[in-house]
Amino acid sequence: MCGIVGYFTTSQKPSAQDGLQLVKTMSQSLSHRGPDADGHWFDAEAGIYLGHRRLSIQDLSSSGAQPMTSHCGRYVIIFNGEIYNAAKIIDKLKTVNANITFKGHSDTEILLEAFALLGLSKTLSIIKGMFAIALWDKKERTLFLARDHIGKKPLYIGWVDGKIAFASELKALKILAHSGLDINHEAMDYYNYFGFIPAPHSIYKGIFKLEAGHFIVLNEQDINSKSKNIILEKSQLYWQVKKPAQQLETGAWQEQLKQILQNAVKGRMVSDVPLGAFLSGGIDSSLITALMQEQSDTKIKTYSIGFENAAFDESRHAAKVAAHLKTDHTSYMVTPEETLQIIPELPNIYDEPFADYSQIPTAILCQQASKDTVVAISGDGGDEVFCGYKRYFLLKKLLDTSNNLPYAARKAIALALSLPSQGAYNKLHMNGKRIHSIAGFLQEKTLEDATLRTLSINPAYGKPATLDLNNLCGLNDLERMMMIDTQLYLPDDILVKVDRASMFSSLEVRSPLLDKDVIEFAWSMTIENKIFPKEGRGKRPLYDLLCEYVPKEIIDRPKQGFSPPIADWLRESLKDWAGDLLNEETPLYERGYMQKHWSEFLSGQADHHNALWGMLMAQAWYLNNH
Repeated sequence: MCGIVGYFTTSQKPSAQDGLQLVKTMSQSLSHRGPDADGHWFDAEAGIYLGHRRLSIQDLSSSGAQPMTSHCGRYVIIFNGEIYNAAKIIDKLKTVNANITFKGHSDTEILLEAFALLGLSKTLSIIKGMFAIALWDKKERTLFLARDHIGKKPLYIGWVDGKIAFASELKALKILAHSGLDINHEAMDYYNYFGFIPAPHSIYKGIFKLEAGHFIVLNEQDINSKSKNIILEKSQLYWQVKKPAQQLETGAWQEQLKQILQNAVKGRMVSDVPLGAFLSGGIDSSLITALMQEQSDTKIKTYSIGFENAAFDESRHAAKVAAHLKTDHTSYMVTPEETLQIIPELPNIYDEPFADYSQIPTAILCQQASKDTVVAISGDGGDEVFCGYKRYFLLKKLLDTSNNLPYAARKAIALALSLPSQGAYNKLHMNGKRIHSIAGFLQEKTLEDATLRTLSINPAYGKPATLDLNNLCGLNDLERMMMIDTQLYLPDDILVKVDRASMFSSLEVRSPLLDKDVIEFAWSMTIENKIFPKEGRGKRPLYDLLCEYVPKEIIDRPKQGFSPPIADWLRESLKDWAGDLLNEETPLYERGYMQKHWSEFLSGQADHHNALWGMLMAQAWYLNNH
């Protein structure tokens, strides 16, 4: 796991010394992503500069150092991530060159030789892993950039100070911008609705996120064109989630799924440094932990985090699972005081406004785990791939009922439900926030819009007009919700949260449930094989498999999620911090708008904690960066 930076320019080329110093400064800003080594390569005449920060995990020797040049001398690579099927790729390479040898055993060298011998497209089609890749072709003078199939690893790219520049995090690109970067207000519209900024947008104008499953090839002509839209125009899709024409309809998938998951876990246990697992006690992380322990000769290290508020604490459940599986378990309780300590770091960790408040326990969990491990394996992806979110079933039930009514009637009912304030409902011992939420969903005209609303931190702000959501045709209601989450919420919220929080502590996190084979096999299963229809919940295949390892009485419990009691904290330990920040003058929000939300929240008139957290994170980001 590493951090990569670089830039490509054909005009106003810096001197070799100045250019090298600039890329060194860029890479230094990402030292947390790779504290073990700092490497650079450049061709001043061609105008290309590459930088790499290394977190050594496979082949700790200098043979794994980057930037790395191919055996033929034509290609130079910098690579952030891991390739899990490296052994199979070697077999493929030997069919092209039976005498091929390797200087070390890093997956970087294997990946590089695959590009050299098999070509770009073929290599992308066969590699399995998480990655952001930059590859320079000396012969053609082209820059190739690619991001993994599901978007685990980040890659920003855009025009900065007359150069095409790229980096794992925005902070490295800001170093190039001598006159600063302008805020992208379209991106802020997305943020104020969702609490995150979806790809390809970023918080800065002219800077884009390369989308998951995409690559781009840029040559000197592209750089000379100075086209502002060149990134979006030349970005190409090489893989995406889709439902196959023919799905499996029987229960014969169980053993096949088990084998696929065992292989996914096994590939992610390859490491030359200490390795552990995040364990919440839920189905996903418990199953991954069980499969890890099954394939380990020693006790694996597991980590969980909890809260003093028992309603939000999952650590006791994790401890039961760990005891049954006999792992080496560590549980850590998050206190409000520790929250106050981590909050000032959040703008540095995320680089752009980001309002998923489970970022707090995630960051603290990663800090704790990184004290004695370098790689952690997580259960991320189970909900999106195996229909696990409870909101899918609640929304479908609501819409199935309300769709029997004309839209005008639904809207009238919604208006009537919305008239009393949340506080008025609460005084009658009714859940005002839930009633207002139902009113909001009744006003949505399509399932897609209603699903997007479930992701919103502030539906009243108004949904952005344009969102590219693909492959929704031919899907049933639950599958459409899953597909939207897989394209939007998973890569732009969940994976952003985990990548930045973990890499801030120089910790690599791997996710077997997001393996390409797992995703493709899951989508080959019918929705009926994924859910318990009478119980209104999903992840049936994972649950059934977990029952082979852990007794039902340990795992049969309601899903809690990984969220802290943020509303309580905002009224108590975070109250002074929040009040001061919401009173700051910035161009992001009118002070009166923030104060209205704050006063209604404190008085109990409305539960605005999601929207307020979004404002607080944006305010903190702005004040930290301007």
